[in-house]
Amino acid sequence: MTLPGPRYPSLPELLAIPETLGGRVTTIGESIKGRPIRCFEHGPSSAPTVLLTALMHGLEIVGGLGLIASAQALLKLSPTTPLR
Repeated sequence: MTLPGPRYPSLPELLAIPETLGGRVTTIGESIKGRPIRCFEHGPSSAPTVLLTALMHGLEIVGGLGLIASAQALLKLSPTTPLR
């Protein structure tokens, strides 16, 4: 994963990453404080689903970066590659 510069990426920069992986970001609801809850989707909706979560504590940006790195690693696998 290539991040912009020696700083944490901004929210718009983070939201642009899924498109570079061939996916999309959708808003699936909102928090009790009215903030959007976003979902990264990749592939057809009829395919099996895997849920990865991060940023339960919104200020911990490292969790989001780890989630993006995990998604990138999974997307590089062949559909027939066994997960270990």
